[in-house]
Amino acid sequence: MNNIQKIIIFLIIFLFLIFQITLMPYFSLFNVFPNVLLALILCLGIIKNNRAVLLLAMAGGLMLDFFSSLPFGIYTVNFVLLVWLMQLIGRNILKITDLSGQILLIVIMCFIYSLFNILSVKIFHWLGLSLLSLSFWSSFSKIGLREFIFNAFLTLITLFFVKKLYGLFAGNQRRA
Repeated sequence: MNNIQKIIIFLIIFLFLIFQITLMPYFSLFNVFPNVLLALILCLGIIKNNRAVLLLAMAGGLMLDFFSSLPFGIYTVNFVLLVWLMQLIGRNILKITDLSGQILLIVIMCFIYSLFNILSVKIFHWLGLSLLSLSFWSSFSKIGLREFIFNAFLTLITLFFVKKLYGLFAGNQRRA
């Protein structure tokens, strides 16, 4: 990835962060709103599948942690673990070069993300780092499953647009 591509990707992540903070709370459905930054990072992980995506996940998670009401570090840890796990599964278990493998991987990762979110809040509470106390199974059934469905749907739509954009950008690189 050259410097211009890195700057463009960072600006896109920053733009998605602004959308996440300002607009996404208005798209709440059953007290859950989509995580567009998660969708973008998962899509980049499927398209690029390299260590740079881990750094982007860490940067996106840190930026989201600064503006979140959750304990600091939850998004960073969850995004990095999710991308690492996605790359591990994508390389060793699933064939992510075809669309069905990509869809299955997105669905699995969105489910794991919902589990990670609730589990990490619970762990932070057990360690005394958070005042949030919640029942794991109750929260997962009331929030996690809705979040999973919402994020999986959003990520699949985002994958379509990111692939188109990436194809256009890669096509322009080949012509130059």
